[in-house]
Amino acid sequence: MPYTPQERDVILVYLLGNAQTFLRRVQVYLKTKQKLIALPPASLPEHQAKVENELIGDPNNISKRLELTVFHEIQDKLSEATGELEEVINLLVKREEDCPDIYIRLGSLYELQGNYDHAHSAYKEGQEFGLKLRPAVCLRKLPTYNEFLVCGLSTKVNRFNEVLDEKVSPNEEEGLQGLKASQSMIRLGFLGRVRIEEIAGRIGSISVPRHRRLLKKLGEYLVKQN
Repeated sequence: MPYTPQERDVILVYLLGNAQTFLRRVQVYLKTKQKLIALPPASLPEHQAKVENELIGDPNNISKRLELTVFHEIQDKLSEATGELEEVINLLVKREEDCPDIYIRLGSLYELQGNYDHAHSAYKEGQEFGLKLRPAVCLRKLPTYNEFLVCGLSTKVNRFNEVLDEKVSPNEEEGLQGLKASQSMIRLGFLGRVRIEEIAGRIGSISVPRHRRLLKKLGEYLVKQN
């Protein structure tokens, strides 16, 4: 029997990652590919050497590594392209960033090389990275189908947005019960609608005043005239 949350509960739930980030990386990849295909083939080695030199000075530059992947791909150097994408994944995992888009691209490269076992593994990793357990605040039970409106929690407080985020720590009066991180934030901009089957359980709660404040803040933002 799935756990049924109450409003104000902090729950563990399957939520999609940051779709904007995925889309941005896809755009970088496609724009780079379009640009490189338009170049005269004889000029590709010079452009590739420039990117490789830039990576020597900044080896953790994701955009440049994606660009280098495209260089290898359009020259049919699929093994090199695969290796570059694996390095991108390593960097993103170290940053604790989701990367299902990269896994899907990696799977397609493995598939082109006829390595179907590795392709299947990459596609599976992409699915799991895009949909994984995350903490969320249950804002409201929706009127039909046992669904709930939730918002995400994040420990990346350096990305705080005062309009739609609210910082919280375990020690403050309105602290989030069950919260283990020294500081985190509730993200009203990371909304989701989840079914009861997607909820793994309860890990804490927020206070009544905070719950009311969050709903008021969200409502005022949604009806605000731009």
